[in-house]
Amino acid sequence: MRSLSKNPNHNLKVLSRERTVQQAVREILRDTDTRLTFLDIERQVSRHCRDDRKAVRSAIKELVDQRELMYVSDFGRTFIETSIQKPIRITTNIVLKPWACTVEQKPGDIIVSLCHGTSFGSGQHPTTRLCLKGLEYLQRNELVLWREMKTSAMDIGTGSGVLIITALKMGVASGVGIDIDPCAISEARGNVAYNGLSERVTISSRPFETFEGSFNLMLANLRLPTLKLFFPQMVDKTMPGGRMVLSGIKREELDVFIKQGHRLGLNRKWVGEERGWAAIVFYKDN
Repeated sequence: MRSLSKNPNHNLKVLSRERTVQQAVREILRDTDTRLTFLDIERQVSRHCRDDRKAVRSAIKELVDQRELMYVSDFGRTFIETSIQKPIRITTNIVLKPWACTVEQKPGDIIVSLCHGTSFGSGQHPTTRLCLKGLEYLQRNELVLWREMKTSAMDIGTGSGVLIITALKMGVASGVGIDIDPCAISEARGNVAYNGLSERVTISSRPFETFEGSFNLMLANLRLPTLKLFFPQMVDKTMPGGRMVLSGIKREELDVFIKQGHRLGLNRKWVGEERGWAAIVFYKDN
């Protein structure tokens, strides 16, 4: 337990300083374009706050202990990331939370409960966050889609199911999420059920090309080679007047992909970028 002195003004100064350093850590992680190690954060925050590194190390440890941050190992290196063990506010209104957590819901919030397993789509990766921001853009600025009766969505490479679940919680009537990974299929079905959407969402391992019909909203968070491979078929399966939210695109790949979309009859409505990644919202002409 933290030892407090008998001087209340001193105690307030200590607490204020700790909170300032912790906030600096949060802001560095929020604004960075790259993944950061403990040492990276320590150096950047020390320069930013002009504080000693001991205070920065203490702030990081406290945030990890509080489960606000977590260590992630990747290819032999350890990075600090926003924790998925507590609710995360991804956008103004979209909050992702673990099954077991409760969260105070504000007016207009979309709360998506996820059991984090091995499948992609926890909210840690920029492309997931960008897709969710694209969905929020649509909800705020393209209300015609959400007002239509019997609207439908397809999510290609659904992973955890986070995108299709969010779309339905925003007002889309029904949806299909497809994936080739058995673990993703199992986890997405569990997440759909936990969010009370089993009667409105189908999670399938069927190949994309075997689906018939068209959809009002097409979702895909895939790397560019796969995205380009399916892109013409995705456009064909998007209804006239429909929208597409696509990510998995590197910033330097963006212009070429937008031009391909224009050639296929799409209009760009929104672009978001984070940590070198990009997402696009396209509109399909009537």
